[in-house]
Parts: sequence; C-alpha cells; structure tokens
Amino acid sequence: MSILLGIGFILVVAFLIQFTNQYFGLILHDYSHLQQYGFFVMVVSLVYLVKFFANYVLAFISSNNELSREYLFNVFVFAQTIGIVIFPLIICLQFTKYPAEWFLYPALIICAGFYGLRMFRGFIISTTEQSIGILYIFLYLCALEILPMLVLIKFLLVNFKRRFLYAYKEKKIC
Repeated sequence: MSILLGIGFILVVAFLIQFTNQYFGLILHDYSHLQQYGFFVMVVSLVYLVKFFANYVLAFISSNNELSREYLFNVFVFAQTIGIVIFPLIICLQFTKYPAEWFLYPALIICAGFYGLRMFRGFIISTTEQSIGILYIFLYLCALEILPMLVLIKFLLVNFKRRFLYAYKEKKIC
C-alpha cells in the first residue's frame, strides 16, 4: 500500500505542477499536455530518487542509519499525505466548471505548508539526536531540502527561458 501511495503522490504532484505550469504559462509551451505531464512525472521521480540516494550516502558516511531511516519515513509519510489531501483538489481542477483559482491556490498552499512541516520535522529529528549540532542541521536542510528545489527552479527557468521569450516575441509581433 505504501508503494501505491508513493506512486499516487508522484502522479498527483506532477499533475499539479503541470496544471500550474499551464495556468501561468511558464515553460514547455510547444509540447502537448501529456508530454508536459510525462516530463513532470520524470522530474518529481528523479528529485526524490536523488534525495533518497543522497540520504543513504550521508547515512553511510556518518554511520547513523537509524536517523536516516526515521527521516526517510517522515518524508514518505508527508509525501503520501500530500498525495491524499490534494487529490480531491486535483480532481476538481480538472472536472469542475468553477474557476481554477478556487482549487489551484489552496492546493499550492497545502503543498507549501506540508513542505514547511516536513522541514520542521527534520529539524526536530535532528535536534533530538545528541551527536548532531545546529550548524550541521542547517547545512543538511540547505543541502537536501532547499538547494535541490532552488537548483531545479533555476534549471527550468534558464533552459526554457529562451523558448518563452521567443514565443512571447512572436505573439507580440503578430
């Protein structure tokens, strides 16, 4: 059941990202909605695979497997909960006649809230461990939580900025 909930999380979050991208017109204008969705499924999957691999490497280096397992368990629980909670909003985004803002913004706020709770929970887990200092906790959260998100956003904006500007100029000239 845990694996199915994890797959559901990836599919639901990828759809939310794809719909947000479509709503705001951010990147991948030339591709169909299905291709965009496939791209975002791949991106979400790769982000979490890299996160779990980095966590295993850090656990091996620090010889603290129990703390790593507890952190990964919390990541799984938060991810599965996000998938369950925003699923009805995603269904409403797709199939209702009401404005998309009524469902899109609450879904984004819920995701941001759960992300903040997950970071706070990681901080709490780290502070309860006696051999880890506050500086290491801060560096860990920056390295595995904040930095990958910023790098992914920067990568997407830099690589797809040219296409966005080109499409914008074409619309303005015509």
